[in-house]
Amino acid sequence: MGDMDFSKVKALVFGSSGFLGREICKSFSEAGAILHTPARGELPDLRERYDAIVFAQGVNHSGSLETTTKEDLLGSFQANTLFIIERLQTLLAEKSFADGCSVVIVSSIWQEFARKGKLPYVASKSALGGIVRALSAELAGVARVNAVLPGVIDSPMARLALTSDQIQKIQHQTPIARLVSSGEVASLVLYLSSSASSGVNGQSVVIDGGWTSTIEV
Repeated sequence: MGDMDFSKVKALVFGSSGFLGREICKSFSEAGAILHTPARGELPDLRERYDAIVFAQGVNHSGSLETTTKEDLLGSFQANTLFIIERLQTLLAEKSFADGCSVVIVSSIWQEFARKGKLPYVASKSALGGIVRALSAELAGVARVNAVLPGVIDSPMARLALTSDQIQKIQHQTPIARLVSSGEVASLVLYLSSSASSGVNGQSVVIDGGWTSTIEV
């Protein structure tokens, strides 16, 4: 893989049916990559050796300290963290990493920040920061590991979950004065999947237009 050239690159994407997963797959395809998208619960083709492995799956459970159950926490950690470790263990055992492989985990800004009523989600995403750092050491010489942390994405889901006033407030507080697009998130995933980012490893990169970097007094 040279720079941002994805011709002949084999990309494995988990969570390809989700909103961001579909956009990531589209970007890989347009860049010329050979896509592998196992369905939920299925193992990938372990006979292949993958140049790029992307985890875009996960769940978003809400809950406060008073209402969160053990099942909520276990479900969040299974989908958002344990799934990644289990799949990487299988891929490592089967020697499914190509030379120069890059692993990219789609996380969330809630990996680094918090909000009320999202305890299971924030807890499981926060764990990904440590997992990314640990995996960058565990897979040294085998693959680079990084995470992408989107903020509020301009999507039908966001516009259903948030009121127009809430969206306007976020846009006002964001230096670029708008929500980040799914295409911009996918572009960052592709960059971290390419040899153009060969020196980037063990990092969690926020993409939110500067929203969480700006504090209005």
